[in-house]
Amino acid sequence: MGMIKEKVGRWTEVLRKRKNMNSTMHELHKLTDAELRDIGIKRGDIDTIARGVIDFHRTVRDSESTPLNTFYRKE
Repeated sequence: MGMIKEKVGRWTEVLRKRKNMNSTMHELHKLTDAELRDIGIKRGDIDTIARGVIDFHRTVRDSESTPLNTFYRKE
């Protein structure tokens, strides 16, 4: 039973990450080229940036050594 729970947990994390990444990409794609330029992003970099943001947030959330983990952890 533990193996099934672990696999479901991994799939849940993958789906959550994908949903957040798609949401980030969608919001960035809605910006004009001028708005993207103002925040230092090129339209061609949106996908890479969205993946990086999601990975950064997951790293912060999962980190035991930072006080920020209290905002990301579900107790």
